[in-house]
Amino acid sequence: MNNTQHEQLFTDLTPEQAENISAAAVTIASASYGTASATLDRSGPGSFKVRSLFVKDTAADGFPVYAKFQALATDGTILTTPSERFDRKGANGSGTTYRNLTGSFGKNISQVRLGIYLSKPGPDTVIRGNWKNL
Repeated sequence: MNNTQHEQLFTDLTPEQAENISAAAVTIASASYGTASATLDRSGPGSFKVRSLFVKDTAADGFPVYAKFQALATDGTILTTPSERFDRKGANGSGTTYRNLTGSFGKNISQVRLGIYLSKPGPDTVIRGNWKNL
């Protein structure tokens, strides 16, 4: 199985599905250009559900920020979600909240962390938060 098959893909949950989730972990990533935080739950050996994800641009630099998750597989592999969740409102905006996201990896996972990225010309800049057990 290649890395793309291991990457987690987000889909929306119905409100009924979201109500049946109990919060298990909160993860935060913060940098000079933005911040992101999420409340999430394990939904299976290789998956988690995101109750809410908040992304906020804090720099008046004209570049948007986005968040992505990483998961640590039980075999030590680090897996990164391909989906980017942006805040395009700028430093004076209120941030962007995403709710009821879910997905799965092709491997069992034990921990997750959140990264806040600065989208700019050249390679994007990233600061990642601490690993959180699921």
